[in-house]
Amino acid sequence: EPLHYDARNMMYHEHGAKIDFTPYLPLPASNIFDKSILERGRKILLVAGANGFYRAPKHLIDMYSPYFKFDLVYMWDPDANRMGIPDSYQEGLEFVQTFLKVGSRDETDLITFMQNHVNEEDYVVLMYDVDEGSNG
Repeated sequence: EPLHYDARNMMYHEHGAKIDFTPYLPLPASNIFDKSILERGRKILLVAGANGFYRAPKHLIDMYSPYFKFDLVYMWDPDANRMGIPDSYQEGLEFVQTFLKVGSRDETDLITFMQNHVNEEDYVVLMYDVDEGSNG
């Protein structure tokens, strides 16, 4: 497939996974971003609907790597397929095999998780891409 003039369909290919993050610019890349925010607490990546490590989790980690290293990375997905994680990425990373919900107020609830694991001082990057049931 040819690239569009604005490269909007440029895809990343790695280990057979295709993912397109070209329209995303990490907030710390902005000239007006107050970098002192990053010194206040931990840097945490939450990936709801990971769909394999080589999709969103790896690309978000790599995309932010010029600015900082995440202290913690949590990935949720009901499917453990394609979750092979290279040794160089394993530190501070946790995969939770479950359907993630909002509003259930139990261990599968993203809001409850954030209340229990994230502090106000932390810098949190959240990618939320979940489907309802098996039909999406």
